[in-house]
Amino acid sequence: MTGPWLFRVASHPSQGGGHVTRSGVLAGALARSVPVLMALDPDSDDAREKLGKAGLTCVTAGHEGSGPWGGAVVDGYNFQRAEVMKIARHASPMVWIDDFLNPPDCADMVVNGACHLSGDEVNTVPALLGPRYALINPRYAMLPKRDRTTPVRRVLVTFGLLDPDNVTGLVLDALDLLAEEDIIPTIVVVSAGNSPHLPSLHERAGDRITILVDVPDMAPLLAEADI
Repeated sequence: MTGPWLFRVASHPSQGGGHVTRSGVLAGALARSVPVLMALDPDSDDAREKLGKAGLTCVTAGHEGSGPWGGAVVDGYNFQRAEVMKIARHASPMVWIDDFLNPPDCADMVVNGACHLSGDEVNTVPALLGPRYALINPRYAMLPKRDRTTPVRRVLVTFGLLDPDNVTGLVLDALDLLAEEDIIPTIVVVSAGNSPHLPSLHERAGDRITILVDVPDMAPLLAEADI
C-alpha cells in the first residue's frame, strides 16, 4: 500500500444521495485503518458537509493529486471512461460499486448488495454480491425485530432524494384505496427539500399523513414503521 485510498463518488444533487451515503459508510469503516480521501463532483456542498461531519477529508474531483493510491473505490453511473481508467492506473485494487452488473474491464473487484444476487464474480471480475455486502450503516442491521403478524398501523414512504417520477405520490394514491376498506394506517412520508414534488406532497398532509423533509437519521423511523 503506497498511499491513501481514493473514493471517487457521484455527489452532485442531481445524482441523488445513495452514492454518497453508501460510499461514506465504506470510507468511514476503512478510515479506521488507512487514510481516505473523498473526491466529489463540483457543487456538492451538501455531500461535502455530510462527509465532513463524519470525519472524512473531501476535495473536488480533479484536485485529489495524481497518486499513487493504496486503492480506489468508484461509485457513480456517469463517470467518463478516461477518468475511470486514470484512477485504475494509479490505484490497485480499484473497487467498483455496482448497480447494473456492468463493471468496467479495469475493475479489480465489484460490490453489489442487491438482495437477489449471489456469487463471487461479474463478467470474470471478482465480486461481493448480495445483501450480506450491502453498504449500510450497521445501526440498521441492529434495529429490533418486529412482529409482522400484527395489523399495519404505521407506514413509512420514501424513495430517496430524487424520486423524479414521483413514485411517492403513486404509493400514496394506492394507500388511499385502503381507506375504502376501512384500513387507515398512519403514513409518514420522507422527502428531500429540493424535490420538485414536495409542494404536491405537502398538499396531502393532514391528520393521517405527515411529511418530513431532509431527515438526517432514518433509523428511528424505520424502527417505528410496520411497513
